Amino acid sequence: MATATATVTLSITLSAMLLAMASLSSEVVKPVLAEQLPVFEAGDISTKRISVDTSPKPLFIISPTVEGNYPVFLFFPGTCSSNSAYSRLFNHIASHGYIVVAPQLYTCPDIIPTTSENDELNHAAETANWLLSGLDAALPDNVKGNLQQLAVSGHSRGGKAAFALALGYSNVPLQVPISILVGVDPVAGWSKGCRCNPKILTYVPNSFNLSIPVTVIGSGLGDQKFFNIIHPCAPSGVNHKEFYSESKPPIGYFVATEYGH
Repeated sequence: MATATATVTLSITLSAMLLAMASLSSEVVKPVLAEQLPVFEAGDISTKRISVDTSPKPLFIISPTVEGNYPVFLFFPGTCSSNSAYSRLFNHIASHGYIVVAPQLYTCPDIIPTTSENDELNHAAETANWLLSGLDAALPDNVKGNLQQLAVSGHSRGGKAAFALALGYSNVPLQVPISILVGVDPVAGWSKGCRCNPKILTYVPNSFNLSIPVTVIGSGLGDQKFFNIIHPCAPSGVNHKEFYSESKPPIGYFVATEYGH
């Protein structure tokens, strides 16, 4: 578990580098660059957990408490996952100087999502827009969010939502610019022939209409069945491989080969 968490943390810390490099690089980002940063160690910035119910959807926020203007990391959880389930990872990110915001975009009684992915995407856009007027008031004194450095990310279904938001599929116009996109084992449906709306995959390399840096994290075992019976969590044809294939440089791509979804 610790190694899997650290692997995901690698992608997040890489985001900081890509934010700074966005206007400088047009090459594929090399993993060796991450060796220059202590990505597997907690940062030295103290943090605070914050719950917000006045936003369009309930928010779980982990913020630095040290005075400053920090980049914002908006993260969409995976299928039927609580926004606080990633708290250990979020705290690690925040300790390196980020404000992490995770909305609970839908509920999931009986292990069945109550919201379509189209509606989920609209809620994601509403939450992102709320950051403009509502975020700073929810943060500790003298802490502000820098929305000119907004990273959008998500895991699994949430990873697909992050891509769809960046690609402009929401019916709610996005009012904040996205600086970087990070997909953590993104999944676009059950199979190539059974994708969820909005269908963002085109199966054409480099076809995503994005001009921002992208990082894709994949799992090596996510496309395998459980006990050779249960459907894979990240099936071939709709998983990280295709998201990477359709993204354009600058892009970072990592696969945790011995870990599942």
